[in-house]
Amino acid sequence: MWGYSIDKAQIHSNFINLASNIASILFFIFGGKMIWSLGLVMFVGQAVGARLGASVVLTRGKKVIRPMIVIVSICISGKMLLDMY
Repeated sequence: MWGYSIDKAQIHSNFINLASNIASILFFIFGGKMIWSLGLVMFVGQAVGARLGASVVLTRGKKVIRPMIVIVSICISGKMLLDMY
């Protein structure tokens, strides 16, 4: 519709996630609240998740990603509704 496929959107989301993680790290460092051991665990988790996500997109493509996006969106929406009430 806008010239992006779900594959490209997933790849771009990895870069956006990385940028937000870097911004968070800087925020906590300058605020003096950085917990380095936890930050390292979060970094490793993000790097591994991005790598696995990219490999799934490249090998299995839309067959896996589209249902995952729908399922995760439904789960997040359900959690938000439960939190409201």
